[in-house]
Amino acid sequence: MNKEFFISVCSPVYNESENLPILIKRVNQAMKSRYQKWEQVLVDDGSSDQSVAVIEDHKRDYPHISLHRHDHNLGESYAWDTAFKNSTGDVVVMLAADLQ
Repeated sequence: MNKEFFISVCSPVYNESENLPILIKRVNQAMKSRYQKWEQVLVDDGSSDQSVAVIEDHKRDYPHISLHRHDHNLGESYAWDTAFKNSTGDVVVMLAADLQ
């Protein structure tokens, strides 16, 4: 039986406003050509740059994005935890927002 999985691509974000447009575009290109059911879960970990504004702007064009925010920086482990708790996929893909 061939089951189509719902994929969650999760990334913690901390002051990544310059990388986010590239990350969002690349994830969208890769996922839309292969999967019908997927989401991109972005967790802003208290960024002090324009990361949240960039994500909000992109949500209009990329409806698969969900944004979750920490009021202040709690660290990468907490950001991953928030991403996992808010993902709804059968499969979770971890992807660093710094494009590494």
